Amino acid sequence: MREHGGQITATPNGADPDEAGACFNLVFPAFDASQATERRAAVLPVAGEPGAVGQPKGPVLVVGDEEAIVLPTLVDGLERLGFEVLMATNGKDALALLDQFSVRVLLTDLVMPTMGGMELIASARANSPQTVTVLMSGNLPDEDRQTAEELGVFGFLPKPFRVREMTQMVERALAAHDPERAP
Repeated sequence: MREHGGQITATPNGADPDEAGACFNLVFPAFDASQATERRAAVLPVAGEPGAVGQPKGPVLVVGDEEAIVLPTLVDGLERLGFEVLMATNGKDALALLDQFSVRVLLTDLVMPTMGGMELIASARANSPQTVTVLMSGNLPDEDRQTAEELGVFGFLPKPFRVREMTQMVERALAAHDPERAP
């Protein structure tokens, strides 16, 4: 954490040494989500178009999260493993990217501003039926799970999850999208 400009400190609760507990202070480095969005807004070549090289791993569209630091962490995790990644902070922006790019996997949160995950999934299915969808959620009620299954969602990632779990799910989704990639 220190390498990234953060810090963790612990202080005992109260002056009484017999009193149980401690107070932990976490200091995270400042993060400007708008810079991450702008950095990701560059046009990525689509397989088969000029500028495309080899067999890309993606593009994967990662959409939303109520915590500004989580979304860039997911994007960075996928990029480090060679995925082409697009990022949107809400469903409306995600639909605009789906119109611009041939997205292979849509990794979306359930709860987002402007347009929720279910509405995004329904619109994506109608406008981009070749895109495989994975839904992330910290709380997925049975009725939402059933709706997602009816909309053809490929898989679910319960929060919290590890980056490795996410990338494995995305790899399985890509294999479903392109059977030649199947292990």
